[in-house]
Amino acid sequence: MTDTAETSTAAGRETALVRSFVHARTGEECLDDDDFFELGAVSSLFAMELITFLEREFSLTIDVDDLVADNFRSISACAAFVGRRRRP
Repeated sequence: MTDTAETSTAAGRETALVRSFVHARTGEECLDDDDFFELGAVSSLFAMELITFLEREFSLTIDVDDLVADNFRSISACAAFVGRRRRP
């Protein structure tokens, strides 16, 4: 498998896991680019649960500098953030 194919497969897995988490926690069927904050679908508690999920599921440490809404605004944004943190 090429590096591009591996990256694409990993990104698809990351997106699917985040999508599943969001649906389980909110009951909403959000599109990958739907803005959680604009939809009013999330609370501060959800934001903390999401960060904890990302840290545990993907073996990440999310630093204070990473706590920017744009990193966690949507399913796509979360998956892209995880991808950046996991792959140099």
